[in-house]
Amino acid sequence: MLQLGSKMTFGKHKNKKVKTVLNQDPDYLIWAAENITWFNPTTAIIAEAKKSVVRDGIMKRQLYSQPEVCPQPLTVEDDYERW
Repeated sequence: MLQLGSKMTFGKHKNKKVKTVLNQDPDYLIWAAENITWFNPTTAIIAEAKKSVVRDGIMKRQLYSQPEVCPQPLTVEDDYERW
């Protein structure tokens, strides 16, 4: 069972402590728990992560999965022009 003091062993937060990821990118922990079968943080960690990402009763990533509230998606050309 993954604890707050444990280090992440994969992904963009590899070698960071779970506590750091919880503070910086709590949605990542939720995503990992839902999508990676061997990733098993404590239920307290996931509960805290969910509290951190809830805004106005809706999780941030749910906001962007709904077309009616999703900002206009960028095209490859738009993204290229920003660089």
